[in-house]
Amino acid sequence: MHRGKKKSRGKGCHRWEPLLVAHVDGELNERVAVSLSAHLADCAFCRDQEVHLRALSQQLASALAEESLSPEEEAALATVRLPSEPPRRPPRRRPNVVTTTVRGLVGWARGATVAYEGR
Repeated sequence: MHRGKKKSRGKGCHRWEPLLVAHVDGELNERVAVSLSAHLADCAFCRDQEVHLRALSQQLASALAEESLSPEEEAALATVRLPSEPPRRPPRRRPNVVTTTVRGLVGWARGATVAYEGR
């Protein structure tokens, strides 16, 4: 294990740290990758983070390459079909304001009539 002086985070590292994984995976656009590379040239902390992330990425890739599926698992996986689109929900109907108002008034009138007749 590496035991030495811990490198401290430099100015502006908070901006670049979230992009290091995408950089290691080659997912950054060219403009951002060039800017990050310029930062890495000046920042030992972020360079160390990049080296660590590259090592983790290589370990993960080799672990995944070693794991293989059995013929039964391969056959079962071949039968799985994912939908091309997620299922769509039917649009929600908004209540008709006039119908709701009329129904409310009719209910109120019935209640008022029953109450008046009950006197």
